[in-house]
Amino acid sequence: MSRKVKLTEKQLNKAINEISYGTVSNAHEKNGELFDEFHGAYDTFDDFYEKLKDLEDVYQYAINGLLSNPNFDLFHLEKNNKYHNRINSLFSNISYSLKDLRKYSDEVKNILDRKEKQKDNFYDSMSKYDKKYGADDDLSDDDFNNGEINNV
Repeated sequence: MSRKVKLTEKQLNKAINEISYGTVSNAHEKNGELFDEFHGAYDTFDDFYEKLKDLEDVYQYAINGLLSNPNFDLFHLEKNNKYHNRINSLFSNISYSLKDLRKYSDEVKNILDRKEKQKDNFYDSMSKYDKKYGADDDLSDDDFNNGEINNV
């Protein structure tokens, strides 16, 4: 069973503000717990991600060297030295592995980038609240929690 409740605009805005602040505050806290400790990993991952591009470039240079070798015929493998064919097969495996590595690395990067932006949004929202209501170390938790937030 549902009931209709009448609220003034001011009451509705206050309720929305309290919910918004509580949601942002809780999300900010959970985000900090979950992802702040990844900050060092995030920087390290950026280094890895950049080096992956270098690795892909070096791989392409190496495969081009094999394919441009006059003693290697990609279209008539039976005419090649068995070692050229084995190298070609291994390069093919490396290619698949690099593609997988790129795919998974892109996925990790997207998650980390999204979480970094989310963290920044939380910090910005919390800072706006702090600035608007003068939240600082001297403000009690009750006073802080009684303030209204309008820009979250």
